[in-house]
Amino acid sequence: GAAAAAGLAVWLITASLSETAARAKVTLWRPGTWPKFFGLPVRAVAAATAHAGIGLFTLGAAADAALPLETHAVLSEGESVEMMGRRFTLNDVVQVDGPNYVAERARIVMSRNGRALTVLTPERRFFPVGENTTTEVSIRSSPLGDLYVALGPPVSNNLGGAAWSVRVTYNPLIWMVFLGAVVTAIGGAAALAAMFFARDEQAEAAD
Repeated sequence: GAAAAAGLAVWLITASLSETAARAKVTLWRPGTWPKFFGLPVRAVAAATAHAGIGLFTLGAAADAALPLETHAVLSEGESVEMMGRRFTLNDVVQVDGPNYVAERARIVMSRNGRALTVLTPERRFFPVGENTTTEVSIRSSPLGDLYVALGPPVSNNLGGAAWSVRVTYNPLIWMVFLGAVVTAIGGAAALAAMFFARDEQAEAAD
């Protein structure tokens, strides 16, 4: 399950760091010893980097699978929906003209304990040339995760007035998935480069 994946991820990250530190004879809580890392072979550092990247990717994926939050509501202007202790209030929906589209843009105020934190502006865009409608999600990112707010099509409320479908989604630690993929790619590329350089040196020595 997600807990096992998170445990594996933490083990990969800590094992990669501790093994690399042991090879370099570095004491992690003594910054004065950290320059010894530069004396390690590139292949060793590359392998540790790739493993740490896999750990970050796995940890982010496990958190996203275990703790995603989502709520959906049909809101008229002035109405709210709550999630994660925060209130999302649909302030208004206005029409805006883009270079090649017409959009409905919502202003949704996110607040906590009556204090406004930010304003999110998701859109529904209609492109007349292709007769296509797309959804532009409003995103707010933080070290703990990403918040997505999407504006759906207009509907009628119980009183016959205008209302809109609003979806709020929170994905914790999703940035670790992307960071882990980048770190793994860097480690893999460095390992391949070190291998090719080593082969060239062996070929030159043989000649």
